[in-house]
Amino acid sequence: MRILHVTPSFYPAWAYGGIPRCAYEVCRSLAAAGDEVTVWTTDAFDAGHRCGPAEQTVDGIFIRRFRNLHNGLAYHRQLYLPLGILKAPWRDLRAFDVVHVHSHRHLLEALVGAAAVRRGIPYVFTGNGTVPPIERYVLLKRLLDLLGADELLEQAAACVAVSQAEVPHYVSV
Repeated sequence: MRILHVTPSFYPAWAYGGIPRCAYEVCRSLAAAGDEVTVWTTDAFDAGHRCGPAEQTVDGIFIRRFRNLHNGLAYHRQLYLPLGILKAPWRDLRAFDVVHVHSHRHLLEALVGAAAVRRGIPYVFTGNGTVPPIERYVLLKRLLDLLGADELLEQAAACVAVSQAEVPHYVSV
């Protein structure tokens, strides 16, 4: 199976916490099982540094990093603005059987999720605690939800909760 994983940060950007770690472990396990695994992510490493190179294979996972406009915004404001991502979903998504989106309310999720729906490619969503509009930027998250961010969850072929505590978050959407 050809699986595309979409996450705002990924190996080795451990400064971003659990999401890149969880996504990496899922990808590593799928690649070890024989699936063809690709990750689309940003080049955000931390507030002041970028991951590189733009394309590389690690543990059987092909990683494609889109240059982030400003890593300080990603690190301090959770605002990922990857340059070059605008055309990729429409041009390259046909190469995949399924898409797995990690995290909620970011540009990669919105663009790739919308393209997957239009192309009839099933996608799986894992929020890793990002579904409820809590913690930082609550008003912005609520605004994004009003503008349709939660529609991507409703259109997902499946949602994966990383804990029992996360299950009600998906039910409430």
